[in-house]
Amino acid sequence: MIERPADRYGRQRLSRRARRWIAAGLTVFILVAGVLIALIAFGRLGSGQVEGKLGGYQLVDDETVSVTISVTRADPSRPVVCIVRARAKDGSETGRREVLVPPSEQATVQVTTIVKSSRPPAVGDVYGCGTEVPSYLVAS
Repeated sequence: MIERPADRYGRQRLSRRARRWIAAGLTVFILVAGVLIALIAFGRLGSGQVEGKLGGYQLVDDETVSVTISVTRADPSRPVVCIVRARAKDGSETGRREVLVPPSEQATVQVTTIVKSSRPPAVGDVYGCGTEVPSYLVAS
């Protein structure tokens, strides 16, 4: 490479080879960081401690839906909470309810609950379940 006068041409830039190595290094770093973040998120959020599936629903009237869910737990001796909801024809949520699923002998149990809706419901479903039961749901 030819040395050019700094006064006339400014300071010397990195060679093409050096720029390629820097770009490759940054790409590898970003990929490794993304994989690490995904693994940590899966470990914290996707642990599979509890899973709720829709068993069925029945429209009771213009403001009520009965929802049956099937809840599977890794540890059935622990209580869990599930959120069930009513949804309108356009898919918007029109009602929701938290349901305490008490400890049991079986890993999978079915629970049926009533959800009140602010508009005529079209469907009932389960939003999700978790192991962190709020204190106001704990059975006394």
